[in-house]
Amino acid sequence: MKRIALFLFAAFTLHAQQRVEVSRDLWISAYSKEVEGNNGGSHRLKLKGIQEFFLIDFDPAALRGKKVVKAQLHVHLASPEAPLRRTTVSSITQEWVEGTGSNYAKNPGASSFAWAKTGELR
Repeated sequence: MKRIALFLFAAFTLHAQQRVEVSRDLWISAYSKEVEGNNGGSHRLKLKGIQEFFLIDFDPAALRGKKVVKAQLHVHLASPEAPLRRTTVSSITQEWVEGTGSNYAKNPGASSFAWAKTGELR
């Protein structure tokens, strides 16, 4: 089970909260020996400066017709000695494939830092 959840707070009538679970996730690395590695099967996600990133996705159907005024990403840190001080959130426009890899395995057809689909699409 992944240790990450995305909570979206939607404003409607009474400013109710709506929790939306992550439906897929992927951890990738920009380190030269790991750029083709897929960690979609890992039970953890990793953030490391400008070198290791994760992608998450969720189904927004539960929010249809509602105005989202605030969103929060809640994470459970596995390493209290290395707290998450700051991070950047962005979006990507390329389709990606979660895959089943771990330990930076090269997983054909799955996404990595270098590939949208390893061996098929950059």
